[in-house]
Amino acid sequence: MGVEGLANVFLSELKRQQRARITGFTGRIAITQRLMAMGMLPGRDVEVVQVAPFGDPVTVQLDSGRVSLRRSEASVLQVEPA
Repeated sequence: MGVEGLANVFLSELKRQQRARITGFTGRIAITQRLMAMGMLPGRDVEVVQVAPFGDPVTVQLDSGRVSLRRSEASVLQVEPA
């Protein structure tokens, strides 16, 4: 399914002002550990607040603040759109 459905997608696929819940990670352990250290944990809600031209970086709002991610990092995060 696409972003509008309930299937998991990657954070990099979301548009500005879309909300989602983090469900997991794909990719290398080093990137996963870095994202988790920034507060990107399964079960947390995020909202895309800004996408720079050409899609890089992506800025997301967490409960604790905003985090800017490279598109390559955002494509590791699996999310379930709200």
